[in-house]
Amino acid sequence: MTTTTELATEKQLKYLDDLLKDREIPETLRADFLAQRATIDKKKASNFISAFLAFPKMVLQPTLPSPDFAALVKTQKPNLYGELLEALREVPKSKYAVPVSELMTDLLTDAVHGDLVFLEVKEYMKKTYMKKLIGSVGAFTRVRPALDDALVFARIIAKDPYKYAKLFGEHYQCCGKCGAELTDPKSRELMLGPECRKAFGY
Repeated sequence: MTTTTELATEKQLKYLDDLLKDREIPETLRADFLAQRATIDKKKASNFISAFLAFPKMVLQPTLPSPDFAALVKTQKPNLYGELLEALREVPKSKYAVPVSELMTDLLTDAVHGDLVFLEVKEYMKKTYMKKLIGSVGAFTRVRPALDDALVFARIIAKDPYKYAKLFGEHYQCCGKCGAELTDPKSRELMLGPECRKAFGY
């Protein structure tokens, strides 16, 4: 049995556009909506409306021309990439596990499954990357998350990198940073090997 997803109504989209002008909506959330606006379904539109209404009205109402949403998305993507790089500067190169319960899943570009999202922050050719990890240690498939989602993950991890590296280690019973087997009591307590724990200040 197949189900048909209904696109958001013009009324929903107009209301969301008005809320963008009237409410103090954070740039990340604003960009999330703009990136999905053209293909958003009714359910997601309702979720965005609820999220937008939670923010206060702007004190000053700027008079703006009707926005060209395609142009806005194009100009905001480079800004998001810069924000992502800035967030990743605070994050040690490591593997991480982020609980799905800490995410606003309705606002993510890509669906998440299970209780944890597994991620890796890595440097290659002097550039920092974030990848989603699918599979198991030693046989991971690495997938680049949507830019908007990567920024959400990076900001969460940056609040407490050790917490999320330890969660990875606890889930896979290995070093949370490199994935190696842990052989001594201190390493098993921290879920980080002797060299890897230095990146987290231990």
